[in-house]
Amino acid sequence: MAEKVKEHRISTLMNYIQAGQIKIHLSVTSLSLTLQAQVKEIRSLKPTSMSYSNVLDYIPREEFHALAKSCSSTAIRIGYSMNLPGITFSASLIDYPDTRLSVTWKAEKATSAYMRTLCGQRRIFLTPM
Repeated sequence: MAEKVKEHRISTLMNYIQAGQIKIHLSVTSLSLTLQAQVKEIRSLKPTSMSYSNVLDYIPREEFHALAKSCSSTAIRIGYSMNLPGITFSASLIDYPDTRLSVTWKAEKATSAYMRTLCGQRRIFLTPM
């Protein structure tokens, strides 16, 4: 069932792209406020969304916001931090010693039961990470 849903979503996306309703521009480059050519190129594309990966871990917050605004003032920005759980209390289960084992046990139990329904009782299966 989940596979069919994914196939349908990919097919729908392909149809939109082929009809010219969605444009995707992939670019790999260094980006900073001092590299105005790249900033101007991005701005000229009038992006509606931009993914910054985990760049937030490498530049100061103020610099990131200035850079993001210079690329587009209206785009939806997507980013994440790999470092946040290590520097922010409550961003990880490790921060909750009373519930840590209970939550981990419940997750393992749910995953194990689900995988058994997919794989039978063979007990040879890979659990999702």
